Amino acid sequence: MPVLNPGDPGALLLLLAAWCVDVALGASWFFRKSWFCPAVLVARVVVGLDRRLNRVERGDANLMARGVLVVLVVLSAVAAFACAVTALARVVPYGFGFVLAVLIACVSLRRPWSQAREVRRALEQGGPAAGRHALSQMVGRPVSGGVDVHGVARQAIEETSLFFNRNVVGCVFWFGLAGLPGLMVWEAVGAMNAMIGARSPRYEHFGWAAAKLDALLNFLPARLTGLALALASSFVPGGRAGRAFRTMRRDARRHRSPNLGWPIAATAGGLGLALGGVRCEGEVTIHEPWIGDGRARVVGLDVGRVLALACIALLIVVCAAALVVAVVLAVSVWVAG
Repeated sequence: MPVLNPGDPGALLLLLAAWCVDVALGASWFFRKSWFCPAVLVARVVVGLDRRLNRVERGDANLMARGVLVVLVVLSAVAAFACAVTALARVVPYGFGFVLAVLIACVSLRRPWSQAREVRRALEQGGPAAGRHALSQMVGRPVSGGVDVHGVARQAIEETSLFFNRNVVGCVFWFGLAGLPGLMVWEAVGAMNAMIGARSPRYEHFGWAAAKLDALLNFLPARLTGLALALASSFVPGGRAGRAFRTMRRDARRHRSPNLGWPIAATAGGLGLALGGVRCEGEVTIHEPWIGDGRARVVGLDVGRVLALACIALLIVVCAAALVVAVVLAVSVWVAG
């Protein structure tokens, strides 16, 4: 059964199976706590290379070259591993199980959704302090005490939109386009960008390659994410697809990232909210441009609305992927016949 080539229906079924296992068992959390998880391995390698190669006394060009070297080394290893697993799966009986195991280790749906629900529960039952604590677990960093309940809810909604872009649309796009190597490279680039691609004096030059490559790989997925979220907003109470498209066209460029503004603007417009504004980086409170012209006093109920929006958008993405596979198969049969 062909399940390993991009465009094969079996490839989409494998990804869906990995998502189902993760949602049912939380399997990705187990893998991410073990040595088997590719993201954990990439993080450990990048940390080691960062300590050895990223020295303040080196020149800017030297640091940039070393950052390029880190990206090349990590991606070469990841791509080689993914190609080896794919080749092994093709010659071993029931070898698709190897690919499925790696997919389960890479994908993550249950944990981000659970974290967003926890933020909503904390806001509704525990107030601002509980909400900030739950949000800190979601974003992986401390949340400033100056952020009120509306700021917490806005940031949780933004993080959910970005999670949908990274963990759903990006995974489907790159797995469908390049198979397991494409998916693992996508995950590795995202991990490197999160670690060394931050805009800071330490990583301004050393993390340049990781940040630029992440922006390049995310160019189409981010816009497809905005499209899926905008279409899904028609099925959410109070949502409007037309407003989502108008907000994307007008406000997506206001975000500090050329890509991430698209899913955030689609969510803000589709749900009639205003996102951005106050955000937190550790103990520092930062004021950003507003995205969307709706209600800025976002509450826990709106976090539940964006979860519903993401679920509907997930169905749209899966149906769209299945349609693309059907078209590819039909064209292949037509050409062969």
